[in-house]
Amino acid sequence: MNYINYSHANATNFSLQHITPFNLNETPIKNISHLLSKPSIETDCPIQYISRLEPDSKKYSTCNPDENLSLQDRVNSMFWKDQLSIAPPRPKKSNPIQKEKAENWINAHCPSQRETARKFLSVTRHITQEEFENSLKSSVEQFNKWLQNQPSQEYNLLVTPKASYKSNRWVAELALPFLSILPKQVLTYYTLPDPLEKDSIDFLKSDTAKIIVFFDDAAYSGLQSSTSIRSIFHNLLHYKILDKYSSYQIVLITPFVSTKALWVFHNKTLQEHKNSLKYNPEHTPNLSGVLHKNALLIYDQLLHPLASFISNSECKNLELDSWECSHAPVYFDHKIADPLSTYERAYYFGAPFEKTDENCLGENLEIAKANTQFIERIEKPYGRKATPL
Repeated sequence: MNYINYSHANATNFSLQHITPFNLNETPIKNISHLLSKPSIETDCPIQYISRLEPDSKKYSTCNPDENLSLQDRVNSMFWKDQLSIAPPRPKKSNPIQKEKAENWINAHCPSQRETARKFLSVTRHITQEEFENSLKSSVEQFNKWLQNQPSQEYNLLVTPKASYKSNRWVAELALPFLSILPKQVLTYYTLPDPLEKDSIDFLKSDTAKIIVFFDDAAYSGLQSSTSIRSIFHNLLHYKILDKYSSYQIVLITPFVSTKALWVFHNKTLQEHKNSLKYNPEHTPNLSGVLHKNALLIYDQLLHPLASFISNSECKNLELDSWECSHAPVYFDHKIADPLSTYERAYYFGAPFEKTDENCLGENLEIAKANTQFIERIEKPYGRKATPL
């Protein structure tokens, strides 16, 4: 799997056949000017924007769309199977940590844990909607530059179904204003075992675009993203849309990625990590489990694990094993991730970390019940309808 992060000027290329050592602290590519070259409009820019109202007379180049067209006009001109909104709902408000309830949460711990609990809160990162969208814009701009250097700028976008209320589709809609070239087609994908519907398979069999793109808000553990990429590749192979010699490219664009997710992308399954390959943030990843030579990850910011902020003994004091202490202490205005990704019990429920060798939680039971939810309950915006236009 390839990694592109132009803002930090690092990228690493490797494949199953050729393994290149990967170190998060290194910047293997110093000069990326060759990646940012301008495409030739005559050869690299197929006609893509075709007006639904005047298909024979109104055509727009993908590389030089009519500047007078609004984003809505551009979207309306596409014949997408799955229509996207250009005005997806945003979080109703920002949700910073509430100091008084945070203090109650700290005091709900056993006395021997309170200093560590306070440190845990101090390193917790709250990513506002504004910061999230700025990072999304930066990630999409990196994708735009990468796309310019491809033989063809045609690509198809995969999104989760509307009814699933997943963040993937919502992020894709937020990204629309930043895309210099809109996708040729928007297709729905699902979970295992068959992520692509029959009509999507039939379309891809006859389509000329060899790039598939999908979005996510963040890669926390890396499990969901790597599983999605694997299942899509397996689907394409099964239906003979590609073979092992194909030049197909699957691109995941996510503004935030954890160092653990980068490590997981090199290996096989979450259970294998938890059972035998205990995560070590200082360990150079083992590349024997690379996802696929034609998978590309584009991101803007790294999310660092709790273990990079507190010591091993402090992790043990909160009764967190090495895998749990490798979660990124982070939450967004639009969601708190699940317990495989972050500290949901603390962030979502305001529950203190347990201490099995000390019977001290009972004395703080009333505090623990009522006043420790230091982050207000977050309503996911992609569970609401888009703003009507």
